[in-house]
Amino acid sequence: MNHASLSVRSTVERFFSASRGACIGIGVAAVVAHASVAHADPVDLRFATVGIGGSWYAYGQGMGPAIQSQLPAGSRVDVLPISGGVGNMELVQNGEAEIAIAFSHTAGEACSEDGGLTFDGQRDKVRAVMGALDTFYLAGFATVRSGIESWEDVASDDKRVRMITTQRGGTGELGMRQILEAHGSSYDGVRSAGGSVRALERAATAAAFADGSADFWGHTVTVAHPVATELMTVTDMRVIGIHNEAAIEELVGLGWTPVTLPAGSFEGQDEDLPMVGTGSSIVVSADLSDEVVYAITKALVESVDRFPDFHAALSGFDLEVALDPGVNGNCPFHPGAVAYYRDAGLMD
Repeated sequence: MNHASLSVRSTVERFFSASRGACIGIGVAAVVAHASVAHADPVDLRFATVGIGGSWYAYGQGMGPAIQSQLPAGSRVDVLPISGGVGNMELVQNGEAEIAIAFSHTAGEACSEDGGLTFDGQRDKVRAVMGALDTFYLAGFATVRSGIESWEDVASDDKRVRMITTQRGGTGELGMRQILEAHGSSYDGVRSAGGSVRALERAATAAAFADGSADFWGHTVTVAHPVATELMTVTDMRVIGIHNEAAIEELVGLGWTPVTLPAGSFEGQDEDLPMVGTGSSIVVSADLSDEVVYAITKALVESVDRFPDFHAALSGFDLEVALDPGVNGNCPFHPGAVAYYRDAGLMD
């Protein structure tokens, strides 16, 4: 990948030091930065999202073309339908993706000095661009015929639960292990009670319920999440909340946030449900040039009005909240993103 040599950040800061406070300064700096990208060599970027059928993949399908439109002619943004909240951090760290969607709490672990509970050390290539894209809920979905009405039922020695999860590498699957542990069980516990645990691709999940070979699916979902919405239509299902305060407290200690899934979020869900959740963020590789990340950030900010068209879960996005360090996992912002936000008057 070729990157132009001019540093947008240093250009902007030199300009501000020469003419601080002049309104025209912001406009000229932005023009200089944009021109440096427009006349640079093409770049190929890989945008890590999640499997086809997941909300993040839909985000990438909308954001990818918007980003590509701000890059030099001939550039490409390939949306990768793989991995997830945990795996995406590894893809960025290992140089296998330049842009990724993350969850704030797993990004926070990745950026921490010791890697938190999920990683075996700091992922020092991960840089923040914007957070608080949405709210994801750590939810369970059970068939009515199974008689499962709570997480206590899923964790019970007396229930035979045929459980479906997503593939490892995503935060949803990690969350399933954590929520079972918070209720005193595990995958092995589910199996020892006569049940089963299978990891399926999202595209195959609904079929497992339609043919009667599954009772329960758990994942991190948004309102209008494609797979969850399909499940609620292919068979008679209920959404499972977390009613054990001690379990919620334990999950909060792992980085989750207490949330409430509003009544009516899914078909047949007629009451508010307590859960834990997290929010999505955009991260990039520290190896990307300032100019390229400036262009990425500009593209995202200028596409905010179209976010709800990308996915309904993005309809509540608030740009001012999105720059708070906490919703970005306290990961360091990429200098190119900082340069754009300063130009736009959004960051000091």
